[in-house]
Order: sequence, then structure tokens, then C-alpha cells
Amino acid sequence: MDDVLAGLPRGKQSWVRMVPDEGALTTKFDDLTRGGTPTTWKNFDGTVIERADGVQVGMRSYSGSGGGAIDIRMPDGSRIRLHVDQP
Repeated sequence: MDDVLAGLPRGKQSWVRMVPDEGALTTKFDDLTRGGTPTTWKNFDGTVIERADGVQVGMRSYSGSGGGAIDIRMPDGSRIRLHVDQP
């Protein structure tokens, strides 16, 4: 997980990381979910994958700031969000 998120700039909140474009967002989702199994979240309109380590990763095509977003739910309840940096 840390190797995929390393070097990404933080957003306005400490739990948000930024990627430069939609292509980078898709690549990060693929990297984060490799080998996982599909699952669902209530009221989530997107794709959710659970990894073997219990981390759940969801990708959606919308966010409040525009563009897609990745929501990461850690087993301890903490969360991380990745979204496209908007100018």
C-alpha cells in the first residue's frame, strides 16, 4: 500500500492524496486492487475490491471536486482518498 501511495501530494485534508489525471487514478486503482476480490459498500456507486490484507478499495467516477476518486478503507477504520488534482 505505502509503495503505491508514496510520493503523492497531499490534498487539503491530511487523508487525501492527489493524482495528476484520470489515467493515473485508474493505474493506482489497478495497483492497489491486484489479486483482490469484488465486494460492495452500501450506497456506493462504483467498483469495490477487498484485498487479502482486509483493505477495501473503491473507485467511483465522481467526486465533489470533479473527476473520479478512490476511497480506501483500512481494517482499523481509517480512510484515505485519492482524487484528480483540479487546477
